[in-house]
Amino acid sequence: MIAKREGGDRVLLAAVMAALLAAAAWPGAVHGGDAPALAAGGATDRAEDARRLRELGDEHASRDRPAEAVRAYQAAVAADPSLGPEIAPSLGAQLLWADRTTEALPVLEAAVARNPADRETRKLLALAYRWSDRLDEAERLSRETLAENPGDLEERNGLALALLWQGRNRLAAAEFDRVLAARPDDAEALLGLSRARMELDLPEEAEGPAARAVAIDPKNREAAEQLARVRRRLRRYIEGEVRASYDTDHLSLYDLSLGVHGRAARGFDLGLVGRERIFRQGSPGKDVNIDQVDSANGTAGSLLFAYRPGASSAIRGSAGLSSYDVGNFHPWTGSAGVTLFPGDLWRIALDWERSHYDTILSLQDQVTLDTVSAGITWWIPWKTEVSASAALLFQHNENDVGQARENSGERFELGLSRRLYLKGDVTRLTGLARLSYLGFREDLGVGAYNPLRQTAEEVGLDGRWAFRPRWEAFGTAMGGAQQEKGGGGSPTYSLEAGVDREVGADGRITVGGFIADSSAAGREAGYRRHGGYLRFRVPF
Repeated sequence: MIAKREGGDRVLLAAVMAALLAAAAWPGAVHGGDAPALAAGGATDRAEDARRLRELGDEHASRDRPAEAVRAYQAAVAADPSLGPEIAPSLGAQLLWADRTTEALPVLEAAVARNPADRETRKLLALAYRWSDRLDEAERLSRETLAENPGDLEERNGLALALLWQGRNRLAAAEFDRVLAARPDDAEALLGLSRARMELDLPEEAEGPAARAVAIDPKNREAAEQLARVRRRLRRYIEGEVRASYDTDHLSLYDLSLGVHGRAARGFDLGLVGRERIFRQGSPGKDVNIDQVDSANGTAGSLLFAYRPGASSAIRGSAGLSSYDVGNFHPWTGSAGVTLFPGDLWRIALDWERSHYDTILSLQDQVTLDTVSAGITWWIPWKTEVSASAALLFQHNENDVGQARENSGERFELGLSRRLYLKGDVTRLTGLARLSYLGFREDLGVGAYNPLRQTAEEVGLDGRWAFRPRWEAFGTAMGGAQQEKGGGGSPTYSLEAGVDREVGADGRITVGGFIADSSAAGREAGYRRHGGYLRFRVPF
């Protein structure tokens, strides 16, 4: 997110306030510390004290000393309350520059209510609304100002920021482009345009504006960070992971993967991933379940691709093959999908995927699954996301044990996420709620996970915290209930947490752990899996 203190707004508004108020020097004034004590005397003396305090506030404001200016203005109003309406715009501005936005809001709101035609104060209030995350109100005020003065480029930047922070990236990019058409070297508009294009996953189009912003203002830390973020997205990298888990069915699973990912051409991503999976079964019933085989290894490889031709659509797909050293099981996998973005706040996804039960609890689970799904997501500007999806599932039984060869089912999901806290580009906390239904026509009877009917309800929190430079902590906690085959509800929970560490130039190491527990009726005594992982990324 663009920093809270918008440099262009502050410089312009400070200059305007200084020009309007024409701070006059007060002989003997103290340029720091508390406001001078009021002289004892009658109404005339107090009015004179109030005038001098106001002049002192104006001088502090012209010298960019907001804390001292606030104290002087507040003392002036205390000495002569009738000055309150007149001083309010100046006091509100200095409260903003002193990072006291909560106090500035009512002062500026009252000033605008008294004089709606005061364009400069209205711009200050729009800025305060942006900093207070009241983005729809900020957008409304900015549009009012631009309707009166379309050539106000600072306010058009402000409108673009309000749109960007709401997630309305295409509209924001259009406003930044309008600013740059009139003022090509506007570093704030260049940075905002880069961010908007990056949010649209168009990093090639985001790199140029960010690089130009850095060239114009080499000391701009935000511009430098944005340029680094864009170039990190464009770089090829190697990613590996080692994951281990153990569950109450006495299955130990070790997963080792290594992939190479790169952006081979404009908007086109390619990846090649290899995976080795090692199963170790310790169940007391293993002699029956797996014909006296207590371990198995699986090797898999897959090719991934994604193509983003523009802001309105994206295409993705994969193809892979797996091979296990028992059961003569060599399933192929694949996926294909398209995502459409009819507007900034809508996403429609259509997908097909073929997968197999590669986390099987019984090594006879030679079942593949085709899933055809459609989903829609709606963002209520910036804070809330609502998603719904429906899928048809087709299971194919490859076990030679006499069960049905085909089975079909359906899955429905509804999700809600609400941003609860945000600070900077990383630190955030989001509330989650999920409802789901999963059902199949019949049970294959080979151990594959296919309940005849299952519903689940979950709520939880997801967060990430930048607790020190180059270090981030993350976690997701969910809890709820699950019902199977019409049985009563039973509790479920899951937790994943870990830390990320940036290493070198764009490298990253992640260490995490997880646990999931369900005691639903269809799982008899319940099911729990816990484990951990180590992940690394190395750019090249």
